[in-house]
Amino acid sequence: ARVAALASVLGAEGARGGFVATLSGGGAGLTADLAARHGVPLAAPSPATADRLRTALPDGAYIGNPLDINTGDAAAVYAALGDDPAVRYLIEPWQLPWPTESPEYHWQRAGMERLRAMSQTTGLPVLIASVAHQPVSDWMRELAADGDVWVSPSLELTLAALGRLALPARSDGDLPGASASGGSSTTAKGIVAEAPARRLLEAAGVPVVRGAEVADEQSAQSLAASLEGPFAVKLSLAAVAHKERVGGVLLGVPASGVADACTTIRANAIAAGVTDGSDVRFLVTEMVSGPELLVGVVRDPLAGPSVTVAVGGWAAEAGAVFGTVPLPAARATIDSRIAEWGLVRLVGAERAESLAAFLVALGEAATGDLAEYREIELNPVMLARRGATVVDALLIR
Repeated sequence: ARVAALASVLGAEGARGGFVATLSGGGAGLTADLAARHGVPLAAPSPATADRLRTALPDGAYIGNPLDINTGDAAAVYAALGDDPAVRYLIEPWQLPWPTESPEYHWQRAGMERLRAMSQTTGLPVLIASVAHQPVSDWMRELAADGDVWVSPSLELTLAALGRLALPARSDGDLPGASASGGSSTTAKGIVAEAPARRLLEAAGVPVVRGAEVADEQSAQSLAASLEGPFAVKLSLAAVAHKERVGGVLLGVPASGVADACTTIRANAIAAGVTDGSDVRFLVTEMVSGPELLVGVVRDPLAGPSVTVAVGGWAAEAGAVFGTVPLPAARATIDSRIAEWGLVRLVGAERAESLAAFLVALGEAATGDLAEYREIELNPVMLARRGATVVDALLIR
């Protein structure tokens, strides 16, 4: 929604005027790769701007878009970009947890405030997007309230959206990427949706909640007979990322009602215009209970992979992060970090033990069978009676 709001200020032409100027060389390179993948046209600096950038940066520095300004005069760089009419907004890839009011985030807050001040001075909107998908903190929401700074929880999805916004509309009013049945696609390229993500995780040794994807109502009812209810029944359609918005999720469904739930979901999807019903599939899983966590793996081009544990489920938007562990990590390291985060006290020794085993398995998968995926988002991971279990998942190449 924030990207769409920014587009309302910029327009389609302005959406082609993005410039990546960041203190992170890895972040600059990653953003350039994602921009190319999603067709986001980045603005080229004018000859006059390039001359000013050479003055502001060390001898021999690369002059172009993206731009690593880590060792240069950042203020002079931003001033030069602000005077270039081809540059309409800046993209800042953010690789750390969002700052909050907590004292330990004081320098992150200062960095964000410098970006806002720069935006106010140059007149350039700044789009700050998290490299690892994470809910936006309250502090960041307040920072962005005045409209100088635009904040997004995911760099990948942000650039996918900008790629769409920068394209001219087709004559039929639809953007490229519509599903075969006529519904418009909402799943960005490179993103592996829930059902196939579950299969990949399970094959890699990461525990997932029991269930499966099925083709029709009858198959769903037969599957339910082999599992323990109640069930979560979901629309499984590649073109639809936000299933809840089209009536594609029903929870607490008894075994006897699974087929009817699928029929309802199919009708909802047709009514929402995302399908004609011919390509609809369903995901039927057991419902489990317990403390909910958000567990994410991100693969930084320079620092390598790491796993972050945060509050998950419905409370994920609170942005409460317990901590991050570089991968690969030994079991002793993970046990130590879980203790430092206070999770043994919060969830109990048995659940903390199951979380440690889960993080070991996830770390092995992330550095092994799933090493091709840049991001793994698991929300929620439920600390259930059978152990830590993935309930919903998203993988990004």
